[in-house]
Amino acid sequence: MLSSDLFKDKKTQDMLLHPADYIESSEFFSWERFFTKQLIQLTAGGFLAYEKSSLNPAYLEAR
Repeated sequence: MLSSDLFKDKKTQDMLLHPADYIESSEFFSWERFFTKQLIQLTAGGFLAYEKSSLNPAYLEAR
């Protein structure tokens, strides 16, 4: 999702290209956990709000 057209900002794109520059290994057990946290923060409060525990119905829409 982070590499989709929804997140074209420079910071997100740079983070995807150079993750080691952003991920602190003492804080995150895995890169997956880091990117999940980023996705939750970027979508919080919007209709595409992401939660790992349940799928937002908006993601099931064809458009």
